Amino acid sequence: MNQSNMTSMTGDNYAVTQVGAWEQLDRFSYEVPTAKGKMTVAGKVFLGQHLGLTSCETSLNSLPPNQGIPFYHKHQQNEEMYVVLRGQGEFQVDGDVITVTEGSVLRIAPAGERTLRNTSATEALVWLVVQAPAGQYPSLESEIADGVGVRKRVNWPT
Repeated sequence: MNQSNMTSMTGDNYAVTQVGAWEQLDRFSYEVPTAKGKMTVAGKVFLGQHLGLTSCETSLNSLPPNQGIPFYHKHQQNEEMYVVLRGQGEFQVDGDVITVTEGSVLRIAPAGERTLRNTSATEALVWLVVQAPAGQYPSLESEIADGVGVRKRVNWPT
């Protein structure tokens, strides 16, 4: 399934999309340019266009047991945050190997040359990536101050 076959629902202040179970992420694919043309990679779905994201790109990813990403990549502007949701594996950043498991969170600067692999023989490695331009985050204090309470009683329709 390519990236455009997902259904989304939107309202004035929200967007929702359904990607399905982690085990089914391999039905999504995207193309990566290579020196010899293009390579199709399964198990990655970009969510930005489906959710109308305006400040970051986000993707859900899955890699089968004993598989690895067969190339390094880096960015010109975007830093990335990886959140491991399931499984175990290794990230390689600038030659350093970092063991990851469910709950591991990594931040990688734009210039960091990265790749990863699934080290499990039986379980898919599933992760979330959020990428945004480096140097744009003002401070934790300003982010916390951005949230404001709404003076309204919570009411769930029955």
